[in-house]
Amino acid sequence: MNKPNTSGRFEYLLLVVCLCVLALRGMYTESTSFTTFSPEAVLGNDGFSVVISSILTVSVLVWCMVLFWRKQVRYRPSGVEVGAGLFIIAGLIGIVVASDKRAAITDMLTLAAPMLIAVMLIQMLDSSKKIKLVLSVLIALGVASCYQCAEQCLSSNEMLIRQYKENQEAQLAQLGIEPGSFEHASYEHRLYSKDVRGFFTTGNSAGAFAIICLFAAVGRLTDKIRNRQTDSRNIMIYGTVVLAITAGLLLTHSKGAIGAAAVAAAMFAVYLLFGQWLKRHRKAICILCVAAALLGTTAVVRYGLDHDTLPGGNSMLVRWQYWTGAVKMYADKPLTGVGGGNFASYYTHYKTPAAIETVKDPHNFLLSLLSQYGPVGLAGFVLAFLIPLLKPVFARGGTDPPNNNLQSRGNGLNKRFLAAGFIIALVLVTARPILIPLMQTVDTSEKMFVIVYLYLMPVFVFGIAFLLLWLGDSACEDNDQNLKPAPSTKAAFFCGVAGVAIANTIDFAIFEPGVLTAFWVMVACFTASDFNDGCGKTIVFAPGPKLRIAVTAAAIVIAVALFGAAVVPTTRASAITQRGLRGAENPRDLFGRAAAVDPLSGNVLNLNGRMHLEQYKSTGKKHTFLLDEAKRLYEEAARRNRVNFKSYDKLSEVYSLLAETTNGRTRQEWIQKAYRTSLEAIERYPGLGRLRLNCAKMAEQLDKKAPAIEQYQKAIEIEDLYQEQFRVMYPIRDMVSRLGNDNYSFAKERLKELQK
Repeated sequence: MNKPNTSGRFEYLLLVVCLCVLALRGMYTESTSFTTFSPEAVLGNDGFSVVISSILTVSVLVWCMVLFWRKQVRYRPSGVEVGAGLFIIAGLIGIVVASDKRAAITDMLTLAAPMLIAVMLIQMLDSSKKIKLVLSVLIALGVASCYQCAEQCLSSNEMLIRQYKENQEAQLAQLGIEPGSFEHASYEHRLYSKDVRGFFTTGNSAGAFAIICLFAAVGRLTDKIRNRQTDSRNIMIYGTVVLAITAGLLLTHSKGAIGAAAVAAAMFAVYLLFGQWLKRHRKAICILCVAAALLGTTAVVRYGLDHDTLPGGNSMLVRWQYWTGAVKMYADKPLTGVGGGNFASYYTHYKTPAAIETVKDPHNFLLSLLSQYGPVGLAGFVLAFLIPLLKPVFARGGTDPPNNNLQSRGNGLNKRFLAAGFIIALVLVTARPILIPLMQTVDTSEKMFVIVYLYLMPVFVFGIAFLLLWLGDSACEDNDQNLKPAPSTKAAFFCGVAGVAIANTIDFAIFEPGVLTAFWVMVACFTASDFNDGCGKTIVFAPGPKLRIAVTAAAIVIAVALFGAAVVPTTRASAITQRGLRGAENPRDLFGRAAAVDPLSGNVLNLNGRMHLEQYKSTGKKHTFLLDEAKRLYEEAARRNRVNFKSYDKLSEVYSLLAETTNGRTRQEWIQKAYRTSLEAIERYPGLGRLRLNCAKMAEQLDKKAPAIEQYQKAIEIEDLYQEQFRVMYPIRDMVSRLGNDNYSFAKERLKELQK
């Protein structure tokens, strides 16, 4: 059934919007874990992320309204909508139970929006030409990511190290790291490791993105090889692209991503060699795969419990510690989880004292979903991609004829194909300077260099790759326009999705918005190809007036709730905070306004409290009104997020400073409050020796000898456990004390004195 011209053009417009978001996320370091990357940006990273996710969500809502106002609705049920519905229900419950409700709202929106887009794309990708367009964007992004990885490997990482050496204090101040601290040593370790991360936060994430792009290219290459009439130059183009993306994957040095890609490649090779045999025994093979996964999981858990680590070196040692903490976290809230985006706040309570790192994700997407969204959220997320992947495996045969509509209109679609690429490139050139602004310290001589290599070259590489793919497809359009994608092409898509899932059993890359969006786009391409081959049943019905009004009203209500609860408060607070970070007007006043605009977030309150505290110390501890205001800010931050130890830690410090400004009974009362608050912080982070040491000092001031001895003992014990693990992990590196050498010696001396 051909769609009306107006409806078809509208869907194509929505498709281009989705591809623009995909391209933007594929070439922008977006992560909701970080509130900002650059003070020069109009919005912080959290604000940009909410805006981008909202664009996707609103696109789905508009599409739903348009769909139900047609005379006849054709809908392809894929199973993604079932999983997405379960996940959203779990996310809404998570918002209610979460301590940090702003993080829960943002995280649910960021994870749910790409899932909803997959539902929409499955309906819209009703021709092989549209699927080719989507895949061409993915492949071109993979080539651009390869360029970025190569540029970092050859130039950028060395430049960053050189800038750090030239102005170490400025770079640490921008990152909020105290010189000489454990965090300083950890940052230097990461810096000198020269992580090749492309457009993402880590090399593992760049590797996961490369897997998706690689198998998109492999799928297109097998399609070209199958079509014997295809120009050999076209096969050469796709072969070169496959090699380029593979090179980018190898440049990341991500063992997990490279290993997962190898497993996915082996799966694809087995399919090519034994495809018919696999098809005949597909049910038995699926059962064996599930059994193997369960046995493998059991063996991993058994080994971890016996050895308190996993085979695979330091990276697997720390992952075992992340996983045990996540399991304990889930055990405390087995039905709902702790709420999306709340793992970091809770993890400190369950962290092993010896563990070197404090993380924001357990580096296992299953445990991450289980601990934050509960079993319903985990089931929803997994079923959303597992159902469409396994449907063809258990299908008995197609129920709809293959959908070849729009195939005969190749010239018109070729023009749209090229127009879509031009629009995407234009959006990238326009939007990336807004998302990644130049630092004000960059002088004129460096500006042109930065503009060319930061803004223009990645888009240029993307554009050239996309144009080559378009030219190749256009040249052979007459030969293969009426051919369905080869089964091996869909097998490549399957292996790409499976590869990313495998890689993320030991990582969190799938939760980076760029990787996540590409992941669900690949799921949509696989499922839409299956429907286009006639392997799925399309539901056709004529909606009545009541249904149309109900769907429209629901979409409007959801859009209003989305903007009221997520978009407006987050973006307004983010914009005001950015102005404060740039030093505009009075930063303290701006941070106060940002906290009032977003009553759910405690981040800006902590930021404002830190600024007041630093100004109080820098002015010689004379202006006590700064201390009073810091106290108010940290108390409010603690009310907004009751499980984050940082607010209680800083509040204890403020109470101690207030004690210094008074005498007699009032002084003792402030010390008593500081002591009680330090115990609150310890309850939330029992494995941090610094908190134990500070608490012991306050206990001494209050003549609490037994508690002081206990806290000194705990501080020393935690530092000893940490140093023991440090020596195991880094036998040739100089020891970096987490407690601090002076503090460690002081704790031992005081403990010895008190025990006499």
